[in-house]
This record gives sequence, C-alpha cells and structure tokens, in this order.
Amino acid sequence: MSNHCLRVLVIPAVGVLGGVLRLTVGFPAGTERGVVDNSYGVALLVEFADAAAHDVYQEHPDHLRFIEECSQFWSRVQVYDAVTSAG
Repeated sequence: MSNHCLRVLVIPAVGVLGGVLRLTVGFPAGTERGVVDNSYGVALLVEFADAAAHDVYQEHPDHLRFIEECSQFWSRVQVYDAVTSAG
C-alpha cells in the first residue's frame, strides 16, 4: 500500500468517522507456524463503537474514496469481522 493511502486516506479516519475508535496498520510478523498466514502485505485493523458505526463506515465517502484510490495496490482483500466479548 502506498504512503499516500496510509497518510492521507487511512489514518485520518480515526476521529473523523465518529464510530471509528481505533485504527491500526500492521505488517506480517513472519511467525513460522503452520496456522499463521503470512501471505499478506498490510493489515488494517479497525475497531468500531458498534455495528451501526461499522455500517456507516462502509458507505462513508472517505472509505469509498480509499477504495477507489488505493485498490490498485491490492491483489486481494481478506476481511475478518469479529465481535469482542466486550462488544
């Protein structure tokens, strides 16, 4: 993913999109275990206040702009939606 995508489109989402509590960008740790998937290049972890905030984020113009401007850097997208015990 380009620095433009991270700096201009991803990181500003925190605080701007009200339901985004935390946004973290990560990279494969290179852990050598059979159950670990190291086939990705960038991980984007987004924590939402609730399911309604998630739904708003999916259709928000900034999110759609991110997809439009940055999808050229992806060969695939894998999404894992999860609800924590606290949520």
